[in-house]
Amino acid sequence: MPADVPAILALQDQAAGDMPERVFVRTKEAELGILGEDGIGLWIEAGDGSPAAFGMAVTDRGTVATLHRDVLGHLGDPADVWMIDTVFVAPSWRGFGLQRHLLGRFVALARERGIPLLLATVSPENRHSLDNFLAMGFAEVGRGAYYGGYERCVMAKRI
Repeated sequence: MPADVPAILALQDQAAGDMPERVFVRTKEAELGILGEDGIGLWIEAGDGSPAAFGMAVTDRGTVATLHRDVLGHLGDPADVWMIDTVFVAPSWRGFGLQRHLLGRFVALARERGIPLLLATVSPENRHSLDNFLAMGFAEVGRGAYYGGYERCVMAKRI
């Protein structure tokens, strides 16, 4: 997956568009470097092979524990948690359920690998993403300031 980093970053730039950082914090190139080691990246391609959507779950226990320590005490051991770090969809592919599809794929992978808990953060201003997480069975378990102090809903799903 690291060879795909330029394409992932280009898709992210399209998806983020002019959204303010408080709503969509972009994943940095260095963070994508963990794919295949402590991260799982999933693509959806359009019929012409161009990227339509991307999602990434972080499996690094230190990252998960640090980011969500306030909720992990209530939800489980960091060794049993994946964090869905980012999911974004190209503007021309929005409205086709691709974010929900990616969330479903992460749920299936977690089930296969015996991971009982998925966490994520979503901006309360990003109504579409929040609705998608809720529709996929995630529940808001708290709120906090993450990614440089931006308010986020902390979402969790038991598998």
